[in-house]
Amino acid sequence: MDFSKFGFHATYKNGYKLFFDFDIQLYAGHKRKTFEGYKSLIYFLAKNRNKRLYLTKNKVEDFSEDGDNLVINLEQYQKFCKSIGRNGENRAQAYLSRRIKHYTDEEEKVIITKAGDEQILDWIRALPMDKKQNFSYKLKQVDGIQVPPDTLLDEADFSNMLSLALTEPEKLKILTQKYPFPQAQAQILEEYKCFLEKTLERIDLEKDKKDDAWETYLRDWLNAKIDNDGKICSKEKKLMEKDARSRHLIFGLEFIDHKIEVLDAGQRMDVLTRINPDFGGREYVLIELKSPKAKIFDNEKKELNISQKLARAIPQVLEYKSDFETKVDGDKDLDRHKLKSGKIIKCIIVIGTTKEDDRWKKVFLSLKLSFSNLIEIWTYTDLIQRLGTTIKNLKENL
Repeated sequence: MDFSKFGFHATYKNGYKLFFDFDIQLYAGHKRKTFEGYKSLIYFLAKNRNKRLYLTKNKVEDFSEDGDNLVINLEQYQKFCKSIGRNGENRAQAYLSRRIKHYTDEEEKVIITKAGDEQILDWIRALPMDKKQNFSYKLKQVDGIQVPPDTLLDEADFSNMLSLALTEPEKLKILTQKYPFPQAQAQILEEYKCFLEKTLERIDLEKDKKDDAWETYLRDWLNAKIDNDGKICSKEKKLMEKDARSRHLIFGLEFIDHKIEVLDAGQRMDVLTRINPDFGGREYVLIELKSPKAKIFDNEKKELNISQKLARAIPQVLEYKSDFETKVDGDKDLDRHKLKSGKIIKCIIVIGTTKEDDRWKKVFLSLKLSFSNLIEIWTYTDLIQRLGTTIKNLKENL
């Protein structure tokens, strides 16, 4: 391939470069060099320093490999990324691993154990036919899973067999226990981390979307009203409630018994949870969600004054706390959510994102310390970092 046709390039953090045969700024519709999925490509380069990535819209249908040069169809790559629910950093690795054959068996195992359901299925479908035959043989050894009796399968047979094996939860459970691919089922928190990362990327790209729209979007996702692609969920109520309980784990595994949209003084607290099962379950934590697009400070280039959004949020949660603590057992709002009266021992406001500016970080740290006795202020960047630490601890201690 004539790589001289890739006349555009963009340099990212730590000097990593991507090469394009088109103007990425025109394609993305803004003056920056960012686009959906770019962070995963940079992560791939950081792990594979001998590689060079070339992005195209039409020179390859999917991607191709020429020595250490990888040519990727950007639209196909982004389409693949949207179908993935888990580890954001490994999306490029998983995409490329479907057909590039230079990975060892051990490397493939690492990639697949970090993948999500759609990645796993896509990876299996792209296996050479000899490996598909081996996979079908393995499936035949699993009690409770029926596969076609033929010893030789064509592509259609294999696809149908795989779909049948994975459509029912009990069969999928059998398969995950017997076959090494779906260790990724345990990586649910990575799925949520990936969703939050993609949301922040979208905010960076969709400049015209208002603060309140992103706030509603995050609340709807947290309460399982939408899925990880932002589409309205059509699950049964009990399954949606189960998903919502799971998604609330993004705030920390120390929190239990989450209640959402608890009515108080005519307004709804976003999340009311508990951190201590002792003391009769009467110690609560209040979590208030604001827009990830909202500013922490106004006039950031000069005074760094507290923004109006944050300035309103602080007294708001303190009012919630005060009103809740006046309630006694038997209060209709408490009974509706099966709550006991008690004390709110911690308030958390999640708002905005951390800026890559030393002065901004210094002032923000000072602000957080000033309110630390009453309120914890987290950015969504903080939330993602905390979630990453939780995932790391879980993996190291499994």
